[in-house]
Amino acid sequence: MSYKETLCARKQMNHSQKLLKSIYTACIVTIIFLYGMVCPNWIEAKIVEFQNVKVNRIIDGDTAQFNIPVSGNQTIRIWGIDCPEKKQRFGSQATEFLASLIWDKPLKLKIRSKDQYGRLVAQVYHEDIDIGLVMVRYGYAWHASTLNKDKALTKAQSEAKKQGLGLWQDKNPIAPWVFRKTPKAQ
Repeated sequence: MSYKETLCARKQMNHSQKLLKSIYTACIVTIIFLYGMVCPNWIEAKIVEFQNVKVNRIIDGDTAQFNIPVSGNQTIRIWGIDCPEKKQRFGSQATEFLASLIWDKPLKLKIRSKDQYGRLVAQVYHEDIDIGLVMVRYGYAWHASTLNKDKALTKAQSEAKKQGLGLWQDKNPIAPWVFRKTPKAQ
């Protein structure tokens, strides 16, 4: 083999090695991603998106079960909001309103974290409309302002309150985090 052929072979080998290294890296990233979905404890530092997700079940106004590729059915709480509890005034209306927004529609999920109960917490979108924001804007949810400082949610809650929409029809609605601490909630 001539010197020129040897150099050409080395270049091809280097190119092949780089290609294999890229493929190897892509495989590792994919494995890490899949592991994060199968073992959601690991997901906390990442925002992972899923497209064309469908709802299997509406649990309440801020929680539903979704069929997620790779990991299957997952109970997900909607990020940034807290809805009235089922036993609370406007609890069933919040659940029905959520169902009208997401049932049988292609959704996008942005998984943001996990909550204290081990549920995934995600922003939910239909046609690029933030469902949590809509829930707050129409008075079916509070902005969970102790958990995040999202300005759009703060503004939406202020507008709903000003217009007396949903739960803001009551003079002094009881926040769900207060209601859950009362004996009535048990």
